[in-house]
Amino acid sequence: GLFKNLRLRARALSLVRGFFSSLGLLEVETPYLQECPNLDPHVDPLEVEGGLFLHTSPEYQMKKLLGAGSGDIFQICRVFRKDPVTPLHRREFTMVEWYRVGRDYRVLMDDVRGLVHHLLEHLDLAPRAVVRGRKVDLSPPWYSMSVSQVFQEFAGVDPMTLDDEAFRGLLEGWGYRVSPGDDWDTCFQYLFVARVEPGLALLDRPVFLHHYPASQAVMARLSPRDPRVCERVELYVGGVELMNGYTELTDPWEQEIRWKRELERRNASFPMDRELLEALASMPPTAGAALGFDRLLMVLASEGDIGKVLFEK
Repeated sequence: GLFKNLRLRARALSLVRGFFSSLGLLEVETPYLQECPNLDPHVDPLEVEGGLFLHTSPEYQMKKLLGAGSGDIFQICRVFRKDPVTPLHRREFTMVEWYRVGRDYRVLMDDVRGLVHHLLEHLDLAPRAVVRGRKVDLSPPWYSMSVSQVFQEFAGVDPMTLDDEAFRGLLEGWGYRVSPGDDWDTCFQYLFVARVEPGLALLDRPVFLHHYPASQAVMARLSPRDPRVCERVELYVGGVELMNGYTELTDPWEQEIRWKRELERRNASFPMDRELLEALASMPPTAGAALGFDRLLMVLASEGDIGKVLFEK
């Protein structure tokens, strides 16, 4: 199985490059070592010598290129995170990240559907995958649900209608252990993992989740129609998250406020990337996404562990 999957990986990498190049995106390479780590609330960076961090995603550096006028770009690179080793996580893995100038989050859904179709066709694979023991049909149409809809479907509640206290009370009433210090986002994440992800694992097709609560994306644009939600989208296949993307926030003042809030929440003192804030001021309206390449391969190969598609001794 090892060399079969290594060959699959090599062919898939070539196909991903060809797919994005054919859409007119320029392939770029940006530094892995950064002075300012990503401040996404669910990501912990790995620190190396000299106060430098290995990048958790190429997002910050790619946005500097966008601010300088690069146009549409993509990158395939290794990223590093302080994650525990699980069937879905490794401390280093391969990410495909891309940005589309002048577009919003909806184009990212088209892109990833097109990419999966392209891979299935050229790798000569049937669209039926087995994801953690369940069959999923990768052929269209794929499902699409707002986060409010998916919580109502699988948890029986719309979290957007609850404040911190009501959310904690609800979880306590259901027998979950919560502490008085658990804020709304902690409760949201808790219920998502406990009720929503298992529900998503039962779906027989891939599903896009969109319009996340505003607090659930540090760098996403708020919806002009409802500022309580942001224009963020995630793709889940058999309960496995494959892609995260959003219409980018391009307001440096708003971005700095959000970063400060996140640092307070974490009680952390990471430095802020001032160069990135300057780049945001000149960045055009853009949509960007990150795709877990190894997880996608795991799904395409119907493997149950990400290690089966990574070369691990």
